[in-house]
Order: sequence, then structure tokens, then C-alpha cells
Amino acid sequence: MSAAVAWPAFVPLLPVRSYASSFYPVLDSDQLETIGWPEFTDTVRTTIDSLPADERTTAVVFTRNYGEAGALEWYGLRSPVFSGHNAFGDWGPPPEGAGPVIVVGLADPGANFADCHIAAMINNNAGADNEERGRPIWVCSGPQGGWAAQWSRLVHLDA
Repeated sequence: MSAAVAWPAFVPLLPVRSYASSFYPVLDSDQLETIGWPEFTDTVRTTIDSLPADERTTAVVFTRNYGEAGALEWYGLRSPVFSGHNAFGDWGPPPEGAGPVIVVGLADPGANFADCHIAAMINNNAGADNEERGRPIWVCSGPQGGWAAQWSRLVHLDA
């Protein structure tokens, strides 16, 4: 009986709206963050598909956190995905010369990336308010001074 009460906190059993309005997100906020991942990936994919053909083949994606990077990998984005967050940062930056860079979730990438413009907004609400919802997706020409110059500024360890 106790397992039946605990399962929805850790396994996606409830409909999104029921889960989001329950007490379960307080117990496991990570599950709330996974809601809308397919739509999130589709928005990033559409952004890449909107690039000129020659830029699509060299585009890389940089995400604000490992959850975003993991979602894009899980749902098969088809473009290389990088993040400086936690263990994703250990895998290093994209190769020099890769670009343009699709920057996901940063409020203002101007301190690290050049020639940026907002291409889309993340709208993966689906009945749940998570930290990605309403954040911008930017298209930038590349990191200022190259990846080697910016990577140490982009790597961060936090929750």
C-alpha cells in the first residue's frame, strides 16, 4: 500500500496536470523538470532546421544545465550537445571552429558568445511549471575568443 502512494513521486504514473498540482513535485522536483522534454527537443530541432543548410551541418548546442543537455541527447537531437554543468563539463568544449552555437536557456549569453539573437522561446509547459519554461533559445556565431577562452567560464558545479 505504501508503494502505491510513493510511486508517483518517482515514476511518471500520473497525468501531467494531476502530478503538477499534487504534493509530489515537492518530494521529487527532478521529475517535474522532465515534463515537456519532447516538445523542448522539437523547439531546439526547429531552431537548427531554420539555419542555412551549410550552418546546420556545423551547428553545436550549448545548454545551461545537464538536464537540458540530457533531454536533447535522449530525444535524438542529431546535433552535438555540450554543457558546462557538472559532469557534462568534464567532456570538454566543442572543437574550435564549430558553429554556429545554439545556446539554450541562458538569460543573456552576451558575456560568452558573439552575435547572438533570440530564435525561439522554450514553451514546454504541458501543465507544469518547470525551470526551462519561458527561457530563450539563442543563435550565436560562436564563443568570444574561441572555446578555449570561454570554457573555464562556462563550466560550473551546482545543483
